[in-house]
Amino acid sequence: MPPLPKFFRDLLAAQTPVNADRASGFLNQTAATLRIVADQGVDLLGSGMGGVLAEGGVAAERIKAPMTAGRLRAAPGMAAILEGKTLEPGQKSSAVLWIQRALQAIGTRIEGAHTDLLLGNWGADADFGGETTAGVKAMQARLGLTQDGKIGPKFARGLIDALDGTQAPDLFKGVDPSSLISAGARRIVGIANAICDAPVDTPYTQRVGDETFSYVARVFGTEAHERGTLMAPGGASYGLRPGTEYWKCNIFVGTVIALAALPVPTFRWSRTASSLHFPRAEKFGDRLAAKPGWQMVMYLDHRDPADETQALTGHTQQTDISEMLLSARPGDLLFVDHPGRPGEDGGHCRVCVAPADPNDSDLAPAFAQARSDAAKVERDGLRELGDGAELQLWLVRHTG
Repeated sequence: MPPLPKFFRDLLAAQTPVNADRASGFLNQTAATLRIVADQGVDLLGSGMGGVLAEGGVAAERIKAPMTAGRLRAAPGMAAILEGKTLEPGQKSSAVLWIQRALQAIGTRIEGAHTDLLLGNWGADADFGGETTAGVKAMQARLGLTQDGKIGPKFARGLIDALDGTQAPDLFKGVDPSSLISAGARRIVGIANAICDAPVDTPYTQRVGDETFSYVARVFGTEAHERGTLMAPGGASYGLRPGTEYWKCNIFVGTVIALAALPVPTFRWSRTASSLHFPRAEKFGDRLAAKPGWQMVMYLDHRDPADETQALTGHTQQTDISEMLLSARPGDLLFVDHPGRPGEDGGHCRVCVAPADPNDSDLAPAFAQARSDAAKVERDGLRELGDGAELQLWLVRHTG
């Protein structure tokens, strides 16, 4: 990777974090130059600077959410480090990148932190070189650890604890959230809202290729009101029989994605069946994130190692869920796995149609979802998802 741009290094030398009141240095920079800042120095930025990067031509989905304790804890490779794996200078990996971002965040947010933590020349480039080694040693000194430049369990736990006491900046402060989502995500929001608003006498209708699809909110309730077939673009279909009841949250989400003309996972439910089904909630998130144009924004595994049918609870888990709720943008998909044995079909799927208010104690985004009586929009936050209500949570985003 290239070094951080000189104009940005000069701003860092004067003051960190780089705040919006110093954004004049970003004027007249090329989008390619600003993308380097977004990729390797996002945790050196203060509130409002995500909007500055976006105005300069950096795609909003490329601007990572600021580093937090929860994100570091859930990052790829961190579990192995916390369990005993050691990273040494000379290595290059995604785990190194996450550690670098954590060092930058701590160096930016904690007054008096050593400037070596900023990684001010190369930034977060995933390469465990001399600059990162110096940053690791500076953090080891701060934590009272042996300054050997290696990353092990004690160092990783110290990073997480240090981040837990810091306040992440709002990179998009003052920016309309609807301007930060992809065209596909905007289609998702429009379709999900339209279906939830569709009464029996005025269905939501959309032409896809040579077929016309019509939906009312009531059809996504658990009870089948009439005999027929609930169909979605791409060949997905479900039989409806009066007197039968089943949750249709995955059908609602899959149908919305298919109507938005975006890649969606399906499977053939038997060797002889001609129709396709959407994955159940507990499998939907991983399978959707593997499709082109989709990104796993955050995954939380709160299963109790002593009994994986039950969820861990406490400050750490509540903090993780709070971060996930605040990260949800319109068009994002939230999938959860309820407590219980695997395969019990105990999960739920939601479409975010409006972000949470950071001043709301429940941190509840508005979600379009299939409920017992119909598809509808409801705000679900910590009261619904926290305190052990869920074993696993997946937040997936369309980035185009």
